[in-house]
Amino acid sequence: MNLLLLIPFLFLEVTYLKAQENTQQPNIVIVYADDLGYNDVSYNGYPQIPTPNIDALALNGVILRNYYGEWLCTPSRGSLFTGKYASRLGLHHSVIKGGEDSGLPLEEITLAQRLKTLGYDTHMIGKWHLGYSTKERLPVFRGFDSFYGYLNGLIGYYDHTYYQKTDIPSKPIYFGKDLYNGSTPVKGRDGEYATHLFTEQAEHVILNHDTSKPLFMYMAQLAAHTGNFYRPLEAPPETVSKFKYIEHVNRRIYAGVLSELDDSVGAVFKALQKKDMLENTVFMFVSDNGGEVDPELGFGSNFPLRGNKMTLWEGSLHLPALIWSPLLNLNESRICQQFMHVTDWLPTLYNLAVTLVVSMLRVSQIINNCYSSSRFLNQPKIYNSKISVTNDQRITMFTEFLIEF
Repeated sequence: MNLLLLIPFLFLEVTYLKAQENTQQPNIVIVYADDLGYNDVSYNGYPQIPTPNIDALALNGVILRNYYGEWLCTPSRGSLFTGKYASRLGLHHSVIKGGEDSGLPLEEITLAQRLKTLGYDTHMIGKWHLGYSTKERLPVFRGFDSFYGYLNGLIGYYDHTYYQKTDIPSKPIYFGKDLYNGSTPVKGRDGEYATHLFTEQAEHVILNHDTSKPLFMYMAQLAAHTGNFYRPLEAPPETVSKFKYIEHVNRRIYAGVLSELDDSVGAVFKALQKKDMLENTVFMFVSDNGGEVDPELGFGSNFPLRGNKMTLWEGSLHLPALIWSPLLNLNESRICQQFMHVTDWLPTLYNLAVTLVVSMLRVSQIINNCYSSSRFLNQPKIYNSKISVTNDQRITMFTEFLIEF
């Protein structure tokens, strides 16, 4: 017996409404932000860095106020794809480092593999970070029809390289290009901003999708993770210049990174609209773990929560998350107080996909735990300042690719 089928819905109950039936399975789109702090989205009440596109989804959907993830990138992604705690996968210890011979256990069936059996086209864009020491560990062998992104925990925003100290005397530095289309290195895109590349690929996937089949698109952004140590944060100068009122230069660049992430969310939404797919789409925006607030390592904000990523404090585990969909049939936006964990996504989405009748998606189980958001959310504000913006000085690296399969 498939125990997965015994797991109840966490918060979504598929119901018949007005005897109207729609037998088409919903499109599922997950935008997975990296190291995004609780206080780094303006819908949570802090207006320093406006995120209007993300806010629009929040204010027309369900804000998951008590959503929890894992403490680091690899554990979070392992739990997302399997519905299991990272400790059950052997991925709880830390992140997978460059060249490490480990990964998501091959016997695990991923969310993408499960959705493939239900007829979904499955596409992945962005960060993998679940192992690549053998080709069987690559995303295209773990349920995805296509993969465009990087395999390690980070890359440079413009040069697309990965740098890692190994502590191995014979090879003290693991360094090279890390940008792939499937298992083929992507060449000729040096100097292009990573968020733009991933957004372009997402638009391509959506606009070329065969709408007779349901779509599962997992978009794991680099933002707002830092890049390599020699250029930890990068954003287009014209974007950074919008945040002159932020005095701290690195926080200002970080604001540019988030602004580009927000624009990407808007572009993906617009592509779904252009393809006439929105009405049957469930769109999720989630962070993998909390923000990096150590000024030596990152410039996020988890206020008012304590701690940063790589800890077990709330700032590491209590994350921004939302769901938007016309299938929710909401009369107004909702803030959900019910607890949810990253492991809950797989059973929830699988049960949604396996249920063919989805004329409407009601929040019937959680509606009593949710309240209108209009009473609690403030509009973003812009503060004026005379602080100037330092011009971006890009570093272009010409190196070999990390690995060729």
